[in-house]
Amino acid sequence: MILVICLNPAIDVRYTLDDFQKNSVNRLNSVKKTAGGKGLNVSKVLDLLQEDVTLTGFLGGSNGEFIQNFLDTTKIKSHFIKIKGETRSCLAVDDDKTMTEILEPGPTITEDEKKMLLDYLHEVKDDYDIVSLSGSLPKGLDKEYFDEILKIFEEKKLIIDVSSPLLEHVALNDKINLFAIKPNEHEVKSIIDGNIETILFDQKFSHIELLIVSLGKDGSIARYKDKLYKITVPVIKAVNPVGSGDSSIAGLIYGISQNKSIEDSLKYSMTMGVLNAMEETTGYVNVEKIEEIYNKINIEVIK
Repeated sequence: MILVICLNPAIDVRYTLDDFQKNSVNRLNSVKKTAGGKGLNVSKVLDLLQEDVTLTGFLGGSNGEFIQNFLDTTKIKSHFIKIKGETRSCLAVDDDKTMTEILEPGPTITEDEKKMLLDYLHEVKDDYDIVSLSGSLPKGLDKEYFDEILKIFEEKKLIIDVSSPLLEHVALNDKINLFAIKPNEHEVKSIIDGNIETILFDQKFSHIELLIVSLGKDGSIARYKDKLYKITVPVIKAVNPVGSGDSSIAGLIYGISQNKSIEDSLKYSMTMGVLNAMEETTGYVNVEKIEEIYNKINIEVIK
């Protein structure tokens, strides 16, 4: 079973217009609101893949009710801690040439609310084999709290997708073994400078079994134990790339959950990222196209 922890969910608001002009009045063609946040996107794709997934974290206010209603409607299992603060909204402005994202920081989590989530995680830790933590921290949470969560699940397959400075802290914290992290090239080079192939084998990352570095439209490069892989993806017309990284995490989890080889799991990871980019809706893949795209993903051992 899979547990996805989303500490800072959001309502994703997407504005589409013809030509975004700064310092001017902009009239929109459409507005779309969806339940979002990195962990929610991961869960949505896993649900489409018919995986047994439960989502947890913090929800509050009318935005939290919007997200909970979506989860109830789609029947994605969830157990969120209800908080006093208001779950955030995040804005994406798409004018067909550029995509600008404006991300709210999120509510402030109280000490009581923090404890309630930790108590719940301790209670259910034996129910899950794979645990995914994606996204940012809301106010009131710090690196030490994140470490407490990792410590609870240190014997599970931990899959982490966060941004710096939390990413650097997790990547260099050798007190807890991680199954996988997924930074992009810029993020990993900000932690350790140098050639990407050399970086992935750096001793500082030895506690991480699988390190996947996203290269955007060029696919990814991954180090699994003592092997280095290059994964390339087909050229597509991207409709909405937002959420493709989250979908890639879902694809990786799917492969691991289904006991696929690491090569197949990496291909499923890239497949879901590509499929998400082909769709208007964030955190959505057309399952009927999985085989088609999967067969166009190329993976090779380069070291």
